[in-house]
Amino acid sequence: MEIIDIDSALERLDGDRELCRELLLDFYIDYYEVDRILRDRLRDGATEDARQLLHNLRGAAGNLGMGRLETVAKTLSQQIRLGAVEVSALNNFSEALHRVLSELEHTKRL
Repeated sequence: MEIIDIDSALERLDGDRELCRELLLDFYIDYYEVDRILRDRLRDGATEDARQLLHNLRGAAGNLGMGRLETVAKTLSQQIRLGAVEVSALNNFSEALHRVLSELEHTKRL
């Protein structure tokens, strides 16, 4: 699975490459520190805030062809809802997020 499936993102955006670039940049800016923020919210017991953050990220990730990140965010969100967050789910989320951010930085997609 690609880290970012640009063809899938472009399909959702009717082939608008400039809009896709702008949305990828927005994603990078909006979610650059989300791993830390999410962990802080979970530590502080702000589970609804954490779930809302993941919900927003999942939508953006899904629309931008970030399938793995979307999947692990969904799993983590479900665990938060059930009150049983596994360290492995947090780690999988962190890994997927950092891969996306790294891909955006290193492939000059920004």
